[in-house]
Amino acid sequence: MDRSRIEAFSDGVFAFAFTLLIVDFHAPESTADLRTYLPSLWPQLLASCISFLLIGLIWANHRAMFLHIRNIDRMTMFLNVLLMADVAFLPFPTSVLAKAIGEKQGLTEAAFLYGLVLTIGGIFFNALWLYAGAHLELAGKEAAKRHWRGIAIRFGVGPPAYLLSTLCALWSPWLSIALYIALIIYFWMPGRSEQRIEA
Repeated sequence: MDRSRIEAFSDGVFAFAFTLLIVDFHAPESTADLRTYLPSLWPQLLASCISFLLIGLIWANHRAMFLHIRNIDRMTMFLNVLLMADVAFLPFPTSVLAKAIGEKQGLTEAAFLYGLVLTIGGIFFNALWLYAGAHLELAGKEAAKRHWRGIAIRFGVGPPAYLLSTLCALWSPWLSIALYIALIIYFWMPGRSEQRIEA
């Protein structure tokens, strides 16, 4: 199967998700009271910034993964579709979280929903990452294999960490949100094993 097709499809989903994050932002009918209106947008800005960083993180790692995949089979496509479904769905819990913060109601449920989507996405990403490891152009390259295993271990902690952060929402939704941000920043930072693999 053509690798460029799955990459093009995935890039389209990422672009769609990025675009949907902006849909909830609306210009006011009048600019007479911007001093009040603009600060009121901070819940949307917060939730959208978290999701922008998250979707960008998934996109960057997805791109890096497919630079080294040799073959595309139906299981690779299936796991990729599951991941893309989670990415495409992410603007919805983002909007719910922003609304809950703004209205100061239902924040526990909103933070829990957001974390649940992150956890499921992490499971799908790791499943794709591990399965694709059998299809990499790494034959005879022990350093590259160690690199792949190192990244697999590092990102393997993602789903349990997101799940624990999600459960924290039942006790303190703001702590849960802070943990989501911390984890996203952590995974944006390159680990020791994430070195450039020479072709």
